Amino acid sequence: MGQVRVNNHFFMPALRIAGFQDDLVEILDTDNRDLVENYLQKENYITAFEFHRLISSADEEFFVEFRHEGKVQRIDLVNSKTDSHPFLEKQNLFMRKLLFFRPVPKSDLSPCQH
Repeated sequence: MGQVRVNNHFFMPALRIAGFQDDLVEILDTDNRDLVENYLQKENYITAFEFHRLISSADEEFFVEFRHEGKVQRIDLVNSKTDSHPFLEKQNLFMRKLLFFRPVPKSDLSPCQH
C-alpha cells in the first residue's frame, strides 16, 4: 500500500492536510456489513481514522481481519468484551466531529464520489 496521490479533478489537486489520508487500512475479512459493503466488495481502503471511529464506537459483535502499516491484525468484538487494541480506544470527540474521510479506491483510478 503506497501513498494514494491520484485525484479525479483536472482543476483541483489532491489536498493533504495531514497524514490522515495516507494512513490506510486494508480490510481482509470481516462479518461487519458496513465493512463488507463499502470496503471488501468495492475494493476500497479505509483511512485508519475512519476505521478507528467505526471500531471504537461499535455496539455489535463482529470480527475484522485487516492490514495496517504492513502488519496483518485481527480484532474480535464478542459479548461486549474486546481484546485490547489501539483502535478500540475512544477517539478525541472534537476530531471525531470535525473530520470525515471517504473510502479510498485500491486502483490507481479515483472515481468521482460526490
